[in-house]
Amino acid sequence: MYQVSKSAITNPDDLELWPKVDDERRQKGSTNDMLFKIPLLISYISSIMTLMEGDVILTGTPEGVGPVRVGQKIKAGITDLIDVEFDVQMRNWSFSGDAISNE
Repeated sequence: MYQVSKSAITNPDDLELWPKVDDERRQKGSTNDMLFKIPLLISYISSIMTLMEGDVILTGTPEGVGPVRVGQKIKAGITDLIDVEFDVQMRNWSFSGDAISNE
């Protein structure tokens, strides 16, 4: 599991976030540009559901969003703190009324 210690983040309102797809940079943004600051997001989400260690909160997106295909490699990170990599895989979803299940 990927982890960043709290002490490694000196200013959560000034972190550069980026993803690459097959080594092509797709986006780059800063937490400084977020409409809602991180503590407010965590507080709000925690009022609805339990956040667990390792959970990732994704909200909004800077310019550059686009589709990905099965087999592509995604690398994302927080500049100077952490990089993560994973392969795009197909998930089989079935729909039943309002319920969604992952088979």
